[in-house]
Amino acid sequence: MAILKIGNVDRGRKAGISNLLGVLHKAMPNFPEARTKFRESNQWYSVKELAGNEIEKLQTFLHSAGFMPLNEPNGIFDYVTLSATRLFQEYIRTIEKQPSIGKPDGVVGPKTWSFINAWPAGKVCDWWAAANQAPSQEHRTWINVLNKIKQHHLTHTHPVIEAVKNYPIACDTRKIQDWNFDPKEIHFVGIRRDQDSSKDGGKGRVNDDIFFLLINGLVFKFWGSTDPSTKKTSSRREAFLVEGQHLYRFGWHMISNKSKTYKALRPATNGVLVYRDQDRDKKLTAADIAKGLDKPNQTINIHWSGMGAANRSTWSLGCQVIVGDSYVNHRNEVVDCKAFAGSHYGALQKGKTRGAYNFLADLVLAYAPVGKQTLLYTLGRDDALDLFKGEGQGRAYADAILKSMQ
Repeated sequence: MAILKIGNVDRGRKAGISNLLGVLHKAMPNFPEARTKFRESNQWYSVKELAGNEIEKLQTFLHSAGFMPLNEPNGIFDYVTLSATRLFQEYIRTIEKQPSIGKPDGVVGPKTWSFINAWPAGKVCDWWAAANQAPSQEHRTWINVLNKIKQHHLTHTHPVIEAVKNYPIACDTRKIQDWNFDPKEIHFVGIRRDQDSSKDGGKGRVNDDIFFLLINGLVFKFWGSTDPSTKKTSSRREAFLVEGQHLYRFGWHMISNKSKTYKALRPATNGVLVYRDQDRDKKLTAADIAKGLDKPNQTINIHWSGMGAANRSTWSLGCQVIVGDSYVNHRNEVVDCKAFAGSHYGALQKGKTRGAYNFLADLVLAYAPVGKQTLLYTLGRDDALDLFKGEGQGRAYADAILKSMQ
């Protein structure tokens, strides 16, 4: 079998690639490479036509095994195929406990082919099988807690919730009555910890927040930061995304730099609402909130933030950022990615990956319904968890999860 990677296409499938790239790279109109190449791992990959139909064979396997169940084989090694391939490699590495497959890089060589060929006929991976079963207890608990938080805010005054409720301009931050916690939707939940303390001795915000991905009835956990790093930008009034629910879509981060741009989640339309650190004290306080909401912001993305332990900077001016070190899977096992996760852009060109962030992005892309371009991101504070200590969701719960991943 040939070595396959992004940009490869089966014989006769090259026609129409330019139109496909035009849709996928619509947000990058000024990059000439975007019209003819795919983008991944800080590189542009040319389209290469193969002699046979190996891509379709790969996709047929990934489809039947539950790694790209919603997309039919098309003979093009595109972004969904890349995500599904990396998910398969990560599944073998972590769930099947066979690290010999190597890092999940999305390149299908002899080693990956050997595991594909050894996969039992008719077997479907846990991550997709769960979609056709009852949601896990943890998933049900989270949906229950999120709905209770909504009901609490519908009946109790909260300055942020009220400010959003009364905001007159259409944006991607939803008013409380429009929060949606349908368990069939893909939900991403961020917990901002200690927002009113300056952290790190007043030097800046750090990666100490946690995130939950609710997908296919399962829960996965990540860590990073929901607020800005101000170490190098202390003179700026940095943006803090407001608590509540926001609509995000698939897109690209760093679209001003063709050598650094990569897949990320962006506000779906007009932007999300933020507060500004008006007094530049590196924290969001009641005084900042009292000065009112800023205009909708289209640049508060959800993206990668290097490695949490090796690089304490959040790489953020207010974006929601995910570190590559580790994550917690649906079995509540801590998964270590440090051996292959890069801490900066340059490391990606030396064979490193974005680690846990890739896994998050791949889950979302591989399991999003065809044509579905958005997901729901809900940001809350750690004190909201304290409302539901009886369900095991208090601050101690958040502290323990973060500690397990660090």
